[in-house]
Amino acid sequence: MKEDTPQQGYSIKSIIVALLFFIVVYRIPASQGQARISFQVLMEVCLSLGLATVLWKYNKFIAGFLILSVINMHYPLYDGASFYAGKMIFLGCLWYYFVVTIKPDMKSVFNALCFGVVINLFVQCLQIVDIYSDITFALPCSNPSGLMSNPNETAALYVFCIPCFLAGKWWKTSRFTVALPIIGLYFSRTDLGGFCLVIAIMVILFKNIDNKYAMIGILVLWAAMIAVLLYKPFNTLDDRIKIWTYAADLIKEHWVLGAGLGHWKRLAQFAIKITGTLWETAHNEYLQAFVEMGIGSVILIAGYLIDVLRRYWDRAFLPFLSIVLIAAFSFGSFPWHIAPLAMISITMMGLYDTATKRIKKNERKTQDILTGCS
Repeated sequence: MKEDTPQQGYSIKSIIVALLFFIVVYRIPASQGQARISFQVLMEVCLSLGLATVLWKYNKFIAGFLILSVINMHYPLYDGASFYAGKMIFLGCLWYYFVVTIKPDMKSVFNALCFGVVINLFVQCLQIVDIYSDITFALPCSNPSGLMSNPNETAALYVFCIPCFLAGKWWKTSRFTVALPIIGLYFSRTDLGGFCLVIAIMVILFKNIDNKYAMIGILVLWAAMIAVLLYKPFNTLDDRIKIWTYAADLIKEHWVLGAGLGHWKRLAQFAIKITGTLWETAHNEYLQAFVEMGIGSVILIAGYLIDVLRRYWDRAFLPFLSIVLIAAFSFGSFPWHIAPLAMISITMMGLYDTATKRIKKNERKTQDILTGCS
């Protein structure tokens, strides 16, 4: 008889005990520089490595990223910025663990995110009316962005949730509801959002590549995208190229283990003379990860994306589409630094992993049945 259930139970209990012990240690009264700080650092490391051990059987790349974040949190410098960044990565991995173990219904999650998009779009519309009319809703905003902080974040919310409108009650009620996030993207007026919308359409068409009209559509979209880039480049592309060039110079200096987790803001202060502004993020998640965490982070991210492609299955297309859009948006913005967007991204990753593993499990069962029948 298999003993998988008791082992899983012990793992969950161990995590709960570790969390409680961490809280207790964190509250130990001691003078600055005494036992409290040492115990806190020790528990941060032990708790993160313990979670990484648990995550290893679910996704080795996410577990590896958590381990690397522990190293970069303490090397070359442990400070408030590295602690905060490491804490956010730990909480993100903990959220991923909850998603893959609880295994929520995909359509229920999609419906919830659809409601979130509709609420954000409603508030955004009120802000637009507030700006262009005498009617006041007490929602002052120079750039209408709904409940998010700026148009880029709003565009990311709409882009990430486009697949949610292609399934569940919203899709069954009316297929025109998919226009809601597209309308929101139009109101946000961000080039990156429009670029990712084109990518979404191309991925959907590529899924139906056997259809000749889908092939024609892909070619037309490619031609249109190139024409737009040549005629009207992104508004802030020149500034982004400057900061990306600066990031590339930093990578040359710290390409092995990086400059330390959360230390981009320290390094960006020296780039003010180059760009004229303080870029608190690199506006490219891959470059910033490379600067802060070294080449290992890029290898793990690339490995994860390749693994996603390797495990692709049609039944998991919608979370797959969302992961593609998240990966594309991360090239020009900083969605992983915004808590709601990071949670949506991690949720989609968890849903994709659970969906593909369920399919593989059912496939093995079917093969066993067929083998037994023969």
